Amino acid sequence: MRPLSLAALTVLGLSPEEHILCAEKTGYQGVGLRLIPATQTERHYPVLSDSARKARLIRLVQETGVKVFDIEVFRLEPSTNIKDYLPYMEFGIELGAKNMLVAGYDPDWSRMTENWNKLCELSSPFGIKPHIEPMPWTCVKSYLDGVNLLETTANGWGAILIDPIHFFRTGGQVNQISSNHINRAAYIQLSDAPIEVPKDMAEILRQAREDRLPPGDGQLPLRALLELFPHDLPISLEVPLTVRWGCKNAEQKASLVLNHTLKMLQSFKQEN
Repeated sequence: MRPLSLAALTVLGLSPEEHILCAEKTGYQGVGLRLIPATQTERHYPVLSDSARKARLIRLVQETGVKVFDIEVFRLEPSTNIKDYLPYMEFGIELGAKNMLVAGYDPDWSRMTENWNKLCELSSPFGIKPHIEPMPWTCVKSYLDGVNLLETTANGWGAILIDPIHFFRTGGQVNQISSNHINRAAYIQLSDAPIEVPKDMAEILRQAREDRLPPGDGQLPLRALLELFPHDLPISLEVPLTVRWGCKNAEQKASLVLNHTLKMLQSFKQEN
């Protein structure tokens, strides 16, 4: 059984504490905690400035047994000072996190490369690995963009985080993924979508943030993708659902996504 993690976007709006408890109640092995908001409009739950809250989160992880597989979102922007991320890494280690989700938003490739390398150098002694996630609306749009960034990494640390909806919608092909990148990845994201790519970037962004399909309910070649990776590689289920799925709360969303994923993975086993 691959360890399954409940990504923040699937249950966006929950506090970090609620997120952990939701994962425990619905049967996930881990979570991806959003310690830094992805957008300016997204609700933020300050943690680092609240020592009591930090202690409570650490205690929750210990008491529930829910692992923190990754922390997010670390943005590489023109104004980014990598040292500002140090407290998040330190807290991530206290939570037991081994991975960081990174997004590239700097149009100056040289500066972004420099910051990526600084991030890899700063995080390496902690044993917490940055994963750059290519997304079509960022400056690291495709898997091959991620490859180009990863190949600049001086210390061999860091990895590419593949999310199928972004990977395939930017022209990614399974045969492009090298064994080197597979070996460096510590987890993968999973979601599904129609095979047809929206022509409008606004619609691509809307679907990615609000309207994905549970794994197995779309047309993406998820089996071919998953077969490349070790069978015990953790999977982060990042599947925001619209109201048409009938879920009344975050727990119902988390349960639906988990059940559909388990059904899909079981069907893969039966076909072997």
